[in-house]
Amino acid sequence: MELLIQWSVGLLKTIPALFLNPFTYLGIMLVVLSWRRQQVIERKLFGTRLHRPEDVLPRQLGSGLCAGLLLSFLLVLFGVVISPNAIFILWVLVLLFGLLGVRYLSFAYAGSVLAVLSLVARHLPAPKGDWAEWLWTSLQSVHLPSLFVLIALLHLTQAVLLALGKTEDMSPVWTRGKRGKTVGGYQWQPVWFVPLFVVAESGEFLLPFWPAPFTEVQAVDALYPSWPLLAMSPELVYGFALLPGLISYSAHVIVSSPRDYLRYSAKWLSIYAMVLLVISVGTMAWEWLSIVALLIAVAGYDALFWVLRYREQRGQPAYVHPAHGLKILAVIPGTPAAKMGLKPGEVVVKVNGCAVRQSGQLYQALSKNKAFCKLEVLNAEGESKFPQCSLYEDDHHQLGLILAPDDQGVSWRKTVLMD
Repeated sequence: MELLIQWSVGLLKTIPALFLNPFTYLGIMLVVLSWRRQQVIERKLFGTRLHRPEDVLPRQLGSGLCAGLLLSFLLVLFGVVISPNAIFILWVLVLLFGLLGVRYLSFAYAGSVLAVLSLVARHLPAPKGDWAEWLWTSLQSVHLPSLFVLIALLHLTQAVLLALGKTEDMSPVWTRGKRGKTVGGYQWQPVWFVPLFVVAESGEFLLPFWPAPFTEVQAVDALYPSWPLLAMSPELVYGFALLPGLISYSAHVIVSSPRDYLRYSAKWLSIYAMVLLVISVGTMAWEWLSIVALLIAVAGYDALFWVLRYREQRGQPAYVHPAHGLKILAVIPGTPAAKMGLKPGEVVVKVNGCAVRQSGQLYQALSKNKAFCKLEVLNAEGESKFPQCSLYEDDHHQLGLILAPDDQGVSWRKTVLMD
């Protein structure tokens, strides 16, 4: 009971430090900016907003918080020791590599770069200067087995977030297909802010050169004999630190359905994470496995990303108009299409009794009866349904449908090259 009380008090004492850490607010801002970037793409392509901030942001922040609690439980339970200085360096790397794209805004990616820098620092002399010496000492003190386990668990958490992801959060886009033709697809580049409870050496400050209240790691008694399992020096005294973290992903869907893509990605990402986790734990007994873990951490994730990208680019595009009808990419909320229950992936065959094969024909068919609309639609199973509704003056001129691209109008030139 005394140990439980001590741990509970120790965990509670770390919470103020999270709100004193500037990276906390920077991480939340990056979540908001990722959503804002998604809105810019939607407005550029379709002139409207498909996702409201009150729908997306609470879910994204909430899922990141839950993921952080799950990940923190594993980190503390097994005693994965991560220095606060290492977290600081990870943030610097994340921000630098984030300039290359949203998918690099992740501790999982920056962690592999930190492992390389740590190995380099161990074989080169420290440069002169307070900050340079601090950086070199911090890099040399990184416990590589713990870092590799952290990377593996971050990828495993990422796989869980993908498996539970909402396909409705994806943005429809028009992009260049493999033959140069404009095709439809979906893009999703979420950023999750993930608070992390980590085990660290007692007395360390959570930010370098900032010895403010609530920013020092508080010592606790061992949870069980030999805890922490992945400590560099078992003789040292350890405690808790609550630090901000980031996880991101970049999904580009052209061939698969959004749900199938997320499930497929989550499956292979979890397999990769488990392989890296087993090898990372093995480095505690066999030091030579560190090289294997490093190679997998550095190259494995990026290789998996490009395999998934290649899988989507080499197949037959799924979001193009069939010979008879118009493929729906998305439905604008609150419009007649949403009220009629139309879904992405369905095909509009007829509008008010008129067959439609191009977007311009849809508008012409709607103009024949401006007060009422009756559709013939094929669902994903190829079955016909006949939704209908009344129309009003302020309704969307094309029912509120985002269609796959065709060569009508000027908007077909507005493509997004998925990066």
